[in-house]
Amino acid sequence: MLTLPLTHSSFIVGLAIIIFMAQLPAFQYCDDEPLFVECTVEQRQWLTFQSQPLELCLVLVHVAVCMAIMKFWPKMPKIGKWIPASLVALLFGTLIEWTLFRKAIGQGTRVVEETAPIAGDPPKFYWPAIPQDSQTISTMLSFAIQLAAIGAVESVLTLQACNEITDTVPKISDSNQECFAQGLANLVCGLFRGM
Repeated sequence: MLTLPLTHSSFIVGLAIIIFMAQLPAFQYCDDEPLFVECTVEQRQWLTFQSQPLELCLVLVHVAVCMAIMKFWPKMPKIGKWIPASLVALLFGTLIEWTLFRKAIGQGTRVVEETAPIAGDPPKFYWPAIPQDSQTISTMLSFAIQLAAIGAVESVLTLQACNEITDTVPKISDSNQECFAQGLANLVCGLFRGM
């Protein structure tokens, strides 16, 4: 059994809960609005074998296939170590969705364009308007420092947890590189109005 210090295991459990909660809407549907995100929580219905049996089965097949690939792919000699199991699961899930489910059966699971609006334009550069009064600047700096500290701790904990899970020897330069890359990415992303 994997044993991690309390901070790592708590952090990983927290991440697992967040990821689990983010995946729950895949088991819901809404016929009241054209896009799923436009439906209120009250309008959303859970997929059940009585209401949407085929779609629920397809979602469960996707989950089972991806879990099986994640479990068994790394055990394949040579190729299992070179190609990440998550990439194989993503590609295989996409393949069965667009060939078997949609072409052969005529039914598919909800895709991104049915879930939320998506624009095809690349983001545009935006230089933020910086306020001139000291009160606003001090408030912004206070939040910026707090968020930077939280992001750095999250990045380092994730890196350490990954090193322990994969039995890799951590180096201090890895943590420094991770924090620098995260900071640079956040800076560039903010200049294009991203999160």
